[in-house]
Amino acid sequence: MRYTGFDVIDSVEEYRETALKAIDSFQDARQEDALCYFERLREVNPENYVIAEVLTYLYTQVGMTEEADKEFLRYCDLMRGRGRYLIIDQPQTWEELVIEAQKDKQLKSTVKKIMSRKEKSENPVEDIEKISMQGVIYMNSGKYKEAETLFLEYREMYIRDFGGGRRIIPLYSEMVGDSL
Repeated sequence: MRYTGFDVIDSVEEYRETALKAIDSFQDARQEDALCYFERLREVNPENYVIAEVLTYLYTQVGMTEEADKEFLRYCDLMRGRGRYLIIDQPQTWEELVIEAQKDKQLKSTVKKIMSRKEKSENPVEDIEKISMQGVIYMNSGKYKEAETLFLEYREMYIRDFGGGRRIIPLYSEMVGDSL
């Protein structure tokens, strides 16, 4: 199902229903359907950076790289408008990511502390960076299952601490208190 345009959403109830369908489709890995619903939500709520972030991810997943690039630029503009700036001078190649991750000599113990923590994190963005770095090291060593397990366990921890319910919580945004 490809997006071809929709009737206008006329009420809060219709918006909520569309958002729930979008989330359900996303969580059920029905990417094409989720893409359609999120595009509809973007039409109604073009200033919502969460929608832009999810659309960037979905476009990437379905191979629509040109649309993903455009949506990512829109996301960056929305974040700048909120006074938040993305650091884009991160490593650009896999080798650079591996080198960056290997520089942190305390990484393994830091990740262990993050994963064993019982209370809500003080700095989830920093935690995400550390978890991602450990995942890069695992993948570079061919330990894909370990990387996947780490990412999924941290995702559950993040949703428990900051999301809950049926909300989508993309790992790379500051969504606490924001909603679709």
